[in-house]
Amino acid sequence: MNDMKKFRDKVVLTILIIGFFALLVYIVFHTVHLLLMLFLAGILAIFIRSMSTFFQKKWKWNSRLSNGVSIFALIAFIVLPFALVWAPFTRQTQGLLKALPSIIGSLEDYLILHLGKYGLTFDSISLNSIFDTITNSIQPIVSGAFTAVGYGIDAVAKVILTFFIAAFIAVAPKEYSSALKDFFPPKMRSFFKNFIHDLNTLLQHWIVGLLLAMLFVGSLATLGYWVIGLKYFVVFGVIAGFMEIIPYFGPTIAAGFPVLYALTQEPSKAIPVLIIFLFIQFIENYLFIPFLWKKQVNIPPAISIFIIILFGQLLGFLGILLAIPIFLVTRTLSIHIYKSQQNPDIKEPEIISHLIKVPDDADKQ
Repeated sequence: MNDMKKFRDKVVLTILIIGFFALLVYIVFHTVHLLLMLFLAGILAIFIRSMSTFFQKKWKWNSRLSNGVSIFALIAFIVLPFALVWAPFTRQTQGLLKALPSIIGSLEDYLILHLGKYGLTFDSISLNSIFDTITNSIQPIVSGAFTAVGYGIDAVAKVILTFFIAAFIAVAPKEYSSALKDFFPPKMRSFFKNFIHDLNTLLQHWIVGLLLAMLFVGSLATLGYWVIGLKYFVVFGVIAGFMEIIPYFGPTIAAGFPVLYALTQEPSKAIPVLIIFLFIQFIENYLFIPFLWKKQVNIPPAISIFIIILFGQLLGFLGILLAIPIFLVTRTLSIHIYKSQQNPDIKEPEIISHLIKVPDDADKQ
């Protein structure tokens, strides 16, 4: 009788556990974009705290002034470039989409001419289908999706809410970390504290380096393409900045668009475009990264590309934007769990050294 009762209790407990996890999965599935928005707010809060700490150490400002200036600087950093670039970017993107059929035709002729010299053939059907897909995906965005009142209000509300949450977290981070720490049993609170410390360090390097790289590369590319008189220079400059999200291969992919355009539409500017790309890469790799991005998040290129594609397929634009930090959270947690099991007394610097790569003299050369 007792054995039957124990078995029944185990069955009920198992059902409850499965039901709890099923409910948790259901909630996460239906609130995934809200959770990503909260995660993005946390990343922005880390960026605000980084600037605030810098102001306090550099100019001895108090925390209230440092936080206020940091929040204002973040808003200006994001809003001003967007406001300056949005109108010409939309106008040039619409013009580029209208000219896309002629660009495709010129590209096909170019490939057929040059491949024919080597006895190779070119199938234009695949190229047309690729560009049709790109056009159909982009056209709603640039032709009026952002003018829809309901969508616009919802998007603006989410952006404002994200900034407010980030500001609240940045102003009083200890309150929120303490609240989260209360969900853990006393024995695990030291583990949680060390995990948050290392994760904060990692995300600081990632967000600061990424934003500076995007602004630097995007601005320099836009300026360079404007100087040589390349049409749609704003579009190609924005693409160059945005593709900094993809480590290693992003800049090369971004350079492919203006190079192909120049080859087919403005052949005399193809070499100048390539020179601008090489010049930006030289400045970024040998001057910008060594001096402004001292520590780099140590993720192999293939893994970076894979997780960006994976999260982009699963979660769309936000997935692309947050793929690297989500991976950093997962990997940092895994390393902390492993290290705590192997050696509970391990120090934080020994763990963080596994996660951050500090460029040595060989890397700078």
